[in-house]
Amino acid sequence: SESGNLYVSTYDYRNKSVSGPSLTYINNNESVINLAGNSFRTLNEGLANVTVSFAGNYKYEPCSRDVTFNVGKKPVTITVDTEELEIYVGQHHFLGPWVHEVSGALLNCSSNDTSVATVTEQGEVIAISRGIANLRIRFDGNDKYRPTEKYVIVNVIDFATHIEVDGEMELNITDFDLI
Repeated sequence: SESGNLYVSTYDYRNKSVSGPSLTYINNNESVINLAGNSFRTLNEGLANVTVSFAGNYKYEPCSRDVTFNVGKKPVTITVDTEELEIYVGQHHFLGPWVHEVSGALLNCSSNDTSVATVTEQGEVIAISRGIANLRIRFDGNDKYRPTEKYVIVNVIDFATHIEVDGEMELNITDFDLI
């Protein structure tokens, strides 16, 4: 749970600060936040609306303002060095995945086609055979942060060999099964 204070300022019609008005705080969802005066503590995920009111006096008219609390887990961002990767069969590439907001976050990495490319939990991509694979890097979340995921498209290509014969003829060979 988080705790803090609502910092409330009051102003008159000339936008000058009004000191010392008596304010009331009304919480419409006590299962989400606990409110004591202007101090609050979050209890559960959800929405709560707090109405801060000034009843008015001989000099100033009554007024109120609503504050919405959207209590939930914090979002995170997964970063990788590229979201589209072209790599040759047999090569390795490290994506360098990490979560900005969570030091040492454990990530789950997977490939939708392990016959084309695999990926380790540390984010190392291994190109197996020609084709396209979609990699998913996922953070499962914890008590403070939401789960999130990032996708990387991997295009695995064969090595191409370039040959010149007598400077007149070119062959592009993409298969190593030459006889």
